[in-house]
Amino acid sequence: MAPEVVSLFAGSAANHYDKRCDLWSLGVIAYILLCGYPPFRADCGSDCGWERGENCRACQDLLFTSIQEGRYTFPEEEWAHISHDAKDLIRQLLVHEASHRLSAERVLTHPWLRRADPLAHYRPLQTPINIKRNMSARNLSNFAESAMAVNRVIAQHFSMNYSYMERPAGALRHSKSCHPTARRCGAGLPEEETPLGLSPPTESELMRRRLQHAEAPLPVH
Repeated sequence: MAPEVVSLFAGSAANHYDKRCDLWSLGVIAYILLCGYPPFRADCGSDCGWERGENCRACQDLLFTSIQEGRYTFPEEEWAHISHDAKDLIRQLLVHEASHRLSAERVLTHPWLRRADPLAHYRPLQTPINIKRNMSARNLSNFAESAMAVNRVIAQHFSMNYSYMERPAGALRHSKSCHPTARRCGAGLPEEETPLGLSPPTESELMRRRLQHAEAPLPVH
């Protein structure tokens, strides 16, 4: 997201943007392709879920500030063997003032695109490793959340069963009768008497969401 787009997103109606914002996006994409992570990131310091794709206003504000101030670096670990021409192209694309960015025509004539580096094949990029690491961390986090959800539902299930067993004989309405406030015949337990005020496991919206997420296909690396 280019700085001029961020300004509009943040509510600055005085600004506008045009096709030159795509040249900023080109710089961001080139950066990611060469190292495996974006040039502008944010971290509020708490486990807010931002890295897992969740909303965090603090991280969003930090990211917007970083973009508008143009704060990015070329860390040595991934960028030590990246050519000067590649970095130069990115620098001329990630320029705050849209009028100072390279035009599409000048990008096509940039030395990095016109001159082949004969040693490039001997300098493998860190991009696949970093992308795989980030995806693995995200998948692990999703698995942990799913496991916690399942544990909560199981605990809820046992809590309900224990509550049923503690009731006096004949207190429950079985399948041959219908409780006036039961959802269906044979439910036995009125809706308002569900243990801890929780929904039955089969009606848990959280459980349904987790199961749908677990059944979704994993990304192919």
